Amino acid sequence: MSADPIGPQADGAWDQEEVPTFSTLCRKVCLSFTGVELVLFVLAGVFRLGAMFGWGESFVANPSQDPDAYALIARHWRQDGVYSRDGIQPTAYRSPGMVLALWPIVTADGIHPIGLATIHIAAGMGTTLLAIRMAQRVGAGDRAWLAGLVAAIDPLLVGQSALVMSEPLFTLLLTAGLLGSLRGSPASASFWAGLAWGLAGLTRPIAWPILAWATIFGLLTGRRREATISLLVALIVAAPWVIRNQIVLGKPILTTTHGGYTLWLGQNPNFYQSVVKVGGVVWPEDDFQNWTRDNESFLAGKKGEIEQDRVLREQAVGWMRSNSAAAMESVRHHLSRFWALWPARGSARTQTIFAVYFGILFTLAVVGILRCRSIDGLLLWGVPMIFSLVHALYWSDMRMRAPLAPIFGVALALAFHARRRGSV
Repeated sequence: MSADPIGPQADGAWDQEEVPTFSTLCRKVCLSFTGVELVLFVLAGVFRLGAMFGWGESFVANPSQDPDAYALIARHWRQDGVYSRDGIQPTAYRSPGMVLALWPIVTADGIHPIGLATIHIAAGMGTTLLAIRMAQRVGAGDRAWLAGLVAAIDPLLVGQSALVMSEPLFTLLLTAGLLGSLRGSPASASFWAGLAWGLAGLTRPIAWPILAWATIFGLLTGRRREATISLLVALIVAAPWVIRNQIVLGKPILTTTHGGYTLWLGQNPNFYQSVVKVGGVVWPEDDFQNWTRDNESFLAGKKGEIEQDRVLREQAVGWMRSNSAAAMESVRHHLSRFWALWPARGSARTQTIFAVYFGILFTLAVVGILRCRSIDGLLLWGVPMIFSLVHALYWSDMRMRAPLAPIFGVALALAFHARRRGSV
């Protein structure tokens, strides 16, 4: 009998063909809790509360912070009835997942901080549980709690809980989709996995290439039916967004109209000259603002964000073709920033703490990956590779790898479990 997607068989798993109800899911989740997991839940909540209400700059300290305009779109959607950045012109510039989560807690003045804290804390606690279950599924045994520990305290993931950002929610959905796509999941879990994949894709578009990899993995490992169901459910979940964009914007957009800008942001001559060529790390603010003004002037005659997105994408591709050597140097720079051990900004103490934490985590994660004996590891280890490939071209920094924390945690758990068992 296949393993239960929430807990071990000993905790009362359902049959493969039984479709669990929401109440059944809740009951089985509660029964599967252990003392260690409850401690990790509390730890996840404490760290996120600390980030949001007590540590440094945060949304609570500065409610105007809304770097990705999720709160702005949610407010216009609720007050003006238009999914828009200005209350007038419909947009697909940002994916709707995080906006949907913010819609109930948005106010005329911004977002209720308690509501935002609830979203981030719930996402952090859920991710902690799913990371543990994922580690159990790939063979980490009683060391699986280490995966939950990493998900609970990861500084990048926790740091995003201080802001109106989508990483905490996306990480929860991504981890749920991956867990449901592992071989031990019953057929009934494929529906829930597809739901998670669809919502993840609506939260951050990078979920779609990962879902493609999960589908290929399922087809190659004899789970054709489950992989197909998950893929179809995910596409059905995303269908309203695609249909809306066709009706409102005239194009069936599955992702966003933000990709061209993000590609041009990471692949342009200004960034290359000011940062990559001189071996820098941070784009000087003055040069970035000049680049931004040049873009605004260039796009002034282009109507609609779809056209602007296309023009910026073509401009980035054209520059890469004409300057292949510089483009490859930019790729190298993006990868180095994506996998950096410490942030580009911050005090020396902060950078040291980050470097020690990630240096130890990455070293042990490599050990765990090498010692993994489950074919399911191929699904998990493929996700960091997909992230790397995407952010090698698009804009990149270490914040972009925050959703990988549960996967690093699984690898860490495998490293300690393998060492304890004395296996190679």
